[in-house]
Amino acid sequence: MFAAWDKYAVFEGRATRSEFWLFMLFSILLGLAAGILDEIVGYLFFVPICFAVLFIPQLAVCVRRLHDLNQSGWWVLVSFLPFLSLFFLICMCLPSRRD
Repeated sequence: MFAAWDKYAVFEGRATRSEFWLFMLFSILLGLAAGILDEIVGYLFFVPICFAVLFIPQLAVCVRRLHDLNQSGWWVLVSFLPFLSLFFLICMCLPSRRD
């Protein structure tokens, strides 16, 4: 998780499965906490801030994970298409390729 923060907006290099999934777990937990705080406060405030803070690092770690699979980082655009996002999720579960 901290490796992803150290490389906040670095789109070059590789990200291992553990780095990717730990950062996604952190993002989900932070999003849940922001949602709970929004419910307590009564209006949408923390979730948009959470989204804005996490968008670039999530994008960067996804691109680096794709590089670890020997794929182009542009494949991250597939994750924005609802009917292909499951394919993207499966790709993120594949082992690293160093060939």
